[in-house]
Amino acid sequence: MSPAANRPQAWRIHPDDMARFFAEGKHCDARRPGTCRRAITVVTWRWWRSAAAGRVLVTEHFVCTEHGQEFARRHRIEIDPPPDAPSLRPGPRTSAGGPQ
Repeated sequence: MSPAANRPQAWRIHPDDMARFFAEGKHCDARRPGTCRRAITVVTWRWWRSAAAGRVLVTEHFVCTEHGQEFARRHRIEIDPPPDAPSLRPGPRTSAGGPQ
């Protein structure tokens, strides 16, 4: 994996996915899950090295706009625009997807 591929990423989700998550009762899962009840608008990815697993792992979070902006500021990145089409995944945390 190239060093550029390991940089944190953030992107806005498609409006159809926002509506689906809202209908399913899903909400921001920022650092302390359950503390933020705002709608999901951004996906964040951060890679980290696990000594226990002996490899690089990725952490995926579905967060509100405010927490997505905080993540982007902290990592000095921009939040990418949403994809052209909604996700085909049934919901958060099912499989690795990502921006195209």
